[in-house]
Amino acid sequence: MERMAVLDAGRLTKAAIAEFDRIFDKYRKREFLPMNRCYRDPDGTAPDTEMLSALGIGESLDDLRARFCREPLVRCGRKDPELDAL
Repeated sequence: MERMAVLDAGRLTKAAIAEFDRIFDKYRKREFLPMNRCYRDPDGTAPDTEMLSALGIGESLDDLRARFCREPLVRCGRKDPELDAL
């Protein structure tokens, strides 16, 4: 746990907070796919990508999204051949 990266919101600059506000406003009225299909939701991945970019993080969350969607509580027993193929 000591090495887990955690966002310290108190250290965000005013510019970063303004960018988060802009991103939120851009996506707040969009409809997203259910959580069990978030790995293939372009409207759901775009705000994450923009937020990471605003923080200077260039990594993708694609693998994390796919792992999340494979969790039994998220899948709720649903079959998803596309997810299983990843």
